[in-house]
Amino acid sequence: MKKFLLLCFFAILSFAADKAVEIPKMSFASLFMEDSVKKVKVSDSAKIKVEVQKSASTGLYDELEVFAKEYGKAEMLITLKNGKKKRIEVNIVKDLEPIKNSIAKTSKEAKIYYKDDKVVLDGVFESDKDKQTLLSLLAANDINTTKDVVDISKIKKPPVMVRARLYVVELTNRVGHEYQNGLLVSAVSSKQRTLNTNPNPNPPPAIANVFDQSVTLSGGLTTIAGILGPYFNLEATLSFLKTNSLAKILDETTISVLENKEGKFHAGGTIYVTTQSISSSGVANTSLIPINYGILLGLKANTIMDGGFVNMTIHTESSKLDQTNKVNGIPATTTKQIDTNVIAKNNSVIVLGGMINSEDSNAIKKIPLLGDIPVLGALFRSESFVQGQSELAFFIVPEIIDASEKTDIGFMKDSVKEKEEFEKKAIENKISKN
Repeated sequence: MKKFLLLCFFAILSFAADKAVEIPKMSFASLFMEDSVKKVKVSDSAKIKVEVQKSASTGLYDELEVFAKEYGKAEMLITLKNGKKKRIEVNIVKDLEPIKNSIAKTSKEAKIYYKDDKVVLDGVFESDKDKQTLLSLLAANDINTTKDVVDISKIKKPPVMVRARLYVVELTNRVGHEYQNGLLVSAVSSKQRTLNTNPNPNPPPAIANVFDQSVTLSGGLTTIAGILGPYFNLEATLSFLKTNSLAKILDETTISVLENKEGKFHAGGTIYVTTQSISSSGVANTSLIPINYGILLGLKANTIMDGGFVNMTIHTESSKLDQTNKVNGIPATTTKQIDTNVIAKNNSVIVLGGMINSEDSNAIKKIPLLGDIPVLGALFRSESFVQGQSELAFFIVPEIIDASEKTDIGFMKDSVKEKEEFEKKAIENKISKN
């Protein structure tokens, strides 16, 4: 009964709180009174413990030491010797000091504090990455970043993203020794030749005998791309391969993703099969189920690192329909998938092959309108591919984009300029040979 009356008493006074304080759990807070304390009542002794201490400076009992024991809210009713009463609301919260110290190292203008039981993000963050780091710290400390965080902050710099140029290419399986010199000259950009200490415009010795040690053309190109990094001239290389009937460019696209986000590329098709089910009331329901097949390429930019590197997870998946194994007219699906993690320098080239072979085309070539399927239609119509003389390869060029510095217009201008310069040199070389 006494506890009930006490709770009612605090409820009546709840509209007239003099002060509200936040105290981290298992921490002390000192509250100074303007006069000696006569009596203190606590609404919930399981959450806070209060002691009246003698002030060392005045010699009066005018200091309260509050110890926070459990998360939640509690209230104190303080009666002073001068007859005044004060009500103080205590919120027992998570300790934000370690998080504040951490974020202050990168975003000095950012603020984090409690207000009305909510964690408030205020001020200015240097980048979206710094803000996401803070949210991760809050989540690691059992703070619900969706329900318990109020975000009124701003970001000084827009988020950095990765734009991946993707070339889908049918590549011959021949090693290409007879094309080695021309291919290597095309692959080495003018910047690399300038950096090379050898004034000879021929490729550096480190890659001169790449194809002598390679089993396939894709293997040789993978090695060259690894050696040259951002100095690998992909546009010139693909142009050379196409001119010499060593490759067919099936698709050229761009995938743009924010840091720690994923983008997807799907080449294939979808078939719809009819299924029936019986409801609990005995009613038959008919529905269509989509079944996707073909190639799926997923790119996730995990982290953009200092020095112009990007940590990427690449998910490749090849699925085909098995028409020989059907259940109620529904074909089975066979899937092959690979997950790999790479650290690539800005504008370097990643080469992926072996995703799909001629057996895959034979397995699904009976599907109606196969030739109309984007990318795969052109691939499966190729006699070289059906005969096992070529393979599907992906060339991926990740580019780190700072939205505050580079725009899509600038990207397009750079690409057009590079292509025009290469075509101009190719024409000049052809004229000089004739």
